[in-house]
Amino acid sequence: MASFDDRKFLKKPDLQIIKSLKLNFRGSKAWPLFRRYEPGYEPWYLNRQEAIFLTIALEHAVAIALRFKTNRELLNSSVEGRYLVKIANREKEGLAWRDEWLKPTPFEKKEPVIPSVDEIRLQRIKKAAAQNQVVLETDFFYAPFVITEGEKPYFPYLLLCVDHRSGMVLKHHVANHKDYPTDFQNQILNLIEEAKSLPKEVRVKKKESLKLLEPIASQLGIKLTLSKNLHALEEAKEEMLNYFSGRGR
Repeated sequence: MASFDDRKFLKKPDLQIIKSLKLNFRGSKAWPLFRRYEPGYEPWYLNRQEAIFLTIALEHAVAIALRFKTNRELLNSSVEGRYLVKIANREKEGLAWRDEWLKPTPFEKKEPVIPSVDEIRLQRIKKAAAQNQVVLETDFFYAPFVITEGEKPYFPYLLLCVDHRSGMVLKHHVANHKDYPTDFQNQILNLIEEAKSLPKEVRVKKKESLKLLEPIASQLGIKLTLSKNLHALEEAKEEMLNYFSGRGR
């Protein structure tokens, strides 16, 4: 993303680049700001490849805007659902660009890799834990705080497990983007081992959660339900988010 903002929104690296280029900007909404946006990560600085791509995109945006000034029908497609895009052909002199009207490729969410479950552990739990009438509500979601490690800061996952009837938080855990599928499974197993009893049912809100817990539920004879309304979990989640934001203190 390229935007023009007030100086106060720029950080030290942004200002250092502007200074090194001997550029000067004055006034509100006059300072250029460039950021990479990715789900689960804090907005971050562009790398070289992204800077080159964004430069090309901005050049074409200017060219299209100038064409639009003289042709107000430029962006109106004769076929519904198609949009004007620029296509590049590599030639000896460099890239040659042409107009095309294309339909966007449908978004495909990446399916999670389901970790293998320790079969010996499951058998041990099955022998040691008796089934009770407890119903659990569980989910994972982005935390409202940032962890700074690796290339760029990220929002970790919060794993939460709540008793359906009492609303008591039985388990919570912070997981990174790489390990959360395994952590999600392990936290449920840890809870069962600590309680020495199997819940009657586990309710989840997302299909991804359902897929991650299916290997466990099927082996231990636990009913697994996909439900949009997990009232106990949502209440606990709200309290937890308020605490981290300072509103619950």
